Amino acid sequence: MPSKIAITGHTSGLGKALAEYCDNKGIEWVGFSRSNGNDINDKDFHRRLPKAIEDCDVFINNADMQHNQIALLYKVWESWQQLDKQIVCISSTSQEYLHKDKAYPYDAYKQGLDYACAQLQYILGSRCKVTNIKPGWIDTPLAADYDIPHKMAPSYVAEVVMWTIQQPEHIESLTVSERRNANSK
Repeated sequence: MPSKIAITGHTSGLGKALAEYCDNKGIEWVGFSRSNGNDINDKDFHRRLPKAIEDCDVFINNADMQHNQIALLYKVWESWQQLDKQIVCISSTSQEYLHKDKAYPYDAYKQGLDYACAQLQYILGSRCKVTNIKPGWIDTPLAADYDIPHKMAPSYVAEVVMWTIQQPEHIESLTVSERRNANSK
């Protein structure tokens, strides 16, 4: 288990479940969110983050705000690429399903995050491990307005995220999602 984890978006949803998991397991962590003055939309925060987490072993890139999750991935990776550390990005399976009623920019941002993770996973000579986790619907405040019959519990997804952190070096990308079937909407 890592000695210290950094988590963006730790005050609600999956980020909160990750922080609670760390608390329950005695894992030291530091959180970054708008509530403590760390807005991922702020370019100054992007510059400050690598220094703020230099004593962490793992960065969980959870908070999502358009393309800024991708920008944070590259900023931390630049700083950590020659270190034995790990970046875990929380993406989504949303872009894998065609939406016929309207365009969803969120899907494009997550697809971009997936590509960025894949790109960094195979940079020769990099020692920083990049893992991309793509859960399906999670029962969070952001998903409350959507009538989805089955949403994963944030605590379950947090357990999966923490499990992936412990996997061998050659395990890079996992998809965690609920199976769609004929009865799913």
